[in-house]
Order: sequence, then structure tokens, then C-alpha cells
Amino acid sequence: MAEERRTGTWSPEARGPGPEHRRLEAFIGKWINEGETIATPDAPAARILTSDVYESVPGGFFVFHTAYGRLGDLDVGGVELLGYDQERGVYTSHFFDSQGHVTVDDLTYDDGTWTWQGDRVRTFGTFSDDGKTLRARHENSDDGGEWRPLDGRHPEESRVIAVVAGRAANGR
Repeated sequence: MAEERRTGTWSPEARGPGPEHRRLEAFIGKWINEGETIATPDAPAARILTSDVYESVPGGFFVFHTAYGRLGDLDVGGVELLGYDQERGVYTSHFFDSQGHVTVDDLTYDDGTWTWQGDRVRTFGTFSDDGKTLRARHENSDDGGEWRPLDGRHPEESRVIAVVAGRAANGR
């Protein structure tokens, strides 16, 4: 998925998706996400309730994700495109949110855990054995070196309530 500028490029000899692309199929489906932020001295705890739909893009190389929901009293959402960058050997996430931000993260898969890695925020997600639940833990960093849970505490002291995503009944 190395970024290139092309116009109208198409090849009848194009290869199909490989195992790296098929690994993204774990996300395909309709998800309901529930969780809660942890209160800090600056902000009270806020309920998280969102709906996410992950769909395969024609050809099977990419996954398109739409997200809608509420974070406390705030309406949130956005669109994301997940893919595999063959040249770099990593997955990438391009997210465009409802507040006008664009986030590009590397996304890695290692021993059952997906990691979205940004400069100052990262997320670890693990699917249940039956693939119906995804638990996510979010961390941030002021300097990109020392990481802490989003509640600002040291990992051993953290009370972060992880976001738990469950496939909707009519999901996959």
C-alpha cells in the first residue's frame, strides 16, 4: 500500500489478496462498542457507546470502516481505511474523524494482538477465540517514549476500563 500517484491504472494480471490481506477479515462485520473513560481531575467519567461497520472493499485488499456514536455528550464518528503495505511489511490505518482530524497509524499484528501505533496514542486490541468480542486498551504519551493508560496513571495503578466491542447479532 505504498502511496503512489496513478491515474486509471489497471492490470488484468493483478494478483489477488494474500494471507496478510485475509487477516484483516477478522474485523469484517457490525460491532457495538461499550466502555467508559476514567474520571480525571479535569473531566468526569464518560460513557462510550458506538457502532462500527467494517466492510471488505471490492478486490479484498482493503477494509472500509465507518464509526458512529457517543463519547459522553459528544457525537463522534469517522471513516477508516485499513490495508497492508507490502513494501514496508506493515498494516496501515487512515482515519478521518468527525472533528476534522486525519490520523495515519501503523497497525501491526503479533501473537493475536492488533496494535495501532501513532506518535502519541496507541491501542492494543485482542479478539476472543470465537471472534465475537474485541477488547481494546488505549494509551498515550507526551514524548512518544513513555506510555501510560489514558487515565494518566502508571500501568500497574491504572483503572482504565477497556472498550469492549461485540459483534451485532446480524454481524458476521
